[in-house]
Amino acid sequence: MEDPLARESCMVLTQRRSRDGNLEPSHAGIDRPGSKQRTILSEPSEFYVIQIADWDWAFSFSTNRTGFLAGAYLDARHLNITGDLLRPKSLKVQSAKLTLLPDPGLQPEKWPARPPAEIAQLSVQGGILEASIHLPWDALSPLLVAMCAGHLKFAMLDAGRLHRRQASILGFRMARSYAETDLPPEQPQPRRR
Repeated sequence: MEDPLARESCMVLTQRRSRDGNLEPSHAGIDRPGSKQRTILSEPSEFYVIQIADWDWAFSFSTNRTGFLAGAYLDARHLNITGDLLRPKSLKVQSAKLTLLPDPGLQPEKWPARPPAEIAQLSVQGGILEASIHLPWDALSPLLVAMCAGHLKFAMLDAGRLHRRQASILGFRMARSYAETDLPPEQPQPRRR
């Protein structure tokens, strides 16, 4: 028998079989008896907490000579954050690096009707946890002001568990303080066979 609470705590994705036999996303949120839909439950999420040790901001502006990007100019603004991973404690890394990239396409009026499966990916390579996260264009200015004033000390990523040293990031936040009681308890890591 299926636990209804377990089903609610997971994101439900459904697929249906099209006329040509391929699986495609379905806009229905639940399986219907007799339908050819299949429900896929996502992995439980994990919270990755990074204590910010240093940060840097890079800006560049140039004419667009790429030939494959639209527009006459290129504008790049990157907020680079480095720090120590505090959670999950079972993940042993030397450092964590986040790159926050403002994206003009992430304004609320341009958001899709259905939420995307992720906002970014994190990976662990060479003992370093890394992620490049797109954020709404207008969020960069307040973040820079708060970073300059020393108000932001922690970055928290809500992501899936690592699978092949990668995980999908579902959300992130930055804060002045962090308490272990602010987040759900850490989930025990599955044992490898």
